[in-house]
Amino acid sequence: MMLSTIRTEMKDRHTHIKKCIDHLKWLTSSDISEDIGIIQNTLKSTIILMIYNLIEYIFAEIFDIIYEELVKHEFNSLKPKIQEQISCHFYQYRNDCTDPNKKVQLLKEIISCTNLWKDINKIGYENVAKKLHNKNISWNVQWGVINKFIKRYDIKGLTDFEHDETQALFTEIAKQRNSLVHGEASFTFLVQKMSINDIENKFNAVMQKLKLFLNCIERYLIDKDFLSSDT
Repeated sequence: MMLSTIRTEMKDRHTHIKKCIDHLKWLTSSDISEDIGIIQNTLKSTIILMIYNLIEYIFAEIFDIIYEELVKHEFNSLKPKIQEQISCHFYQYRNDCTDPNKKVQLLKEIISCTNLWKDINKIGYENVAKKLHNKNISWNVQWGVINKFIKRYDIKGLTDFEHDETQALFTEIAKQRNSLVHGEASFTFLVQKMSINDIENKFNAVMQKLKLFLNCIERYLIDKDFLSSDT
């Protein structure tokens, strides 16, 4: 999937969330009744869940795009930090690595390989990548996952993601999402005390961060910042 496709999808989801926010504002202007209050609060929680899903979608797709680009290059041409990251992935998630001797053998294979694409085919990368995708990205995209992703793959221009307010923003959304999907809070009461403006401001802040993230990823891929400076 190309970045242009992700941007189109993000634009569509932005429109959907904005329509929900506009409808929520319209509901607020209506005569307040107990039923309307329930609908308002449920819609507010739904919007929070939609925002989280947008975040998860972006990071899951970007993870795949980066790996699609990595496999086009020789393993030894990648930055040492990224070589180490990939080696750890294969070492940790390969199905037949319960035997310590096989783990050693696998590491030797990875270290000695000259082309990552050949190595990926040899050890069944698709299965490994699927597990990585689920474990590191799709299950729960919290701020810590995002920050580690940025640092491990050495993506420049994203120091803004280290700020306390960014951490608080993504952490709160992930926490609220977890409360909903695990049944710890109902859609009616999760964000009952949050105003529509609070939710809209949160949404706008997330969109700003995601656009910055995509711009930096685009530059990262164009400049091939994942390659070693010796390449």
